[in-house]
Amino acid sequence: MEGRSTTCAMFFFDFSWVTFLGAEACLLAGSARNAYHSKDRGIFGGVELACATLREGVFAAGAALSLLTMIGSILYYWFYSKADTQGWEKQQAAGTKG
Repeated sequence: MEGRSTTCAMFFFDFSWVTFLGAEACLLAGSARNAYHSKDRGIFGGVELACATLREGVFAAGAALSLLTMIGSILYYWFYSKADTQGWEKQQAAGTKG
């Protein structure tokens, strides 16, 4: 059963990083586009500028991927804590030889 926990932990570790990178890309693209089109607003006296908009749902996709990142990270931690890595016990046993 420990091998299954280790495999699941590795899967959720990769899953959380992939979803994090996707969320980061969506949120950075949205905020960069928003900042680019709003930086000159003061020059024109607050007149609404015609600008290209992002596809609908870019920020929602970033938020959803952020939520999936959180869920994947929690599941990674849970499976990793169940996995028998024997790291601490092995080091502790090596230090007590005498």
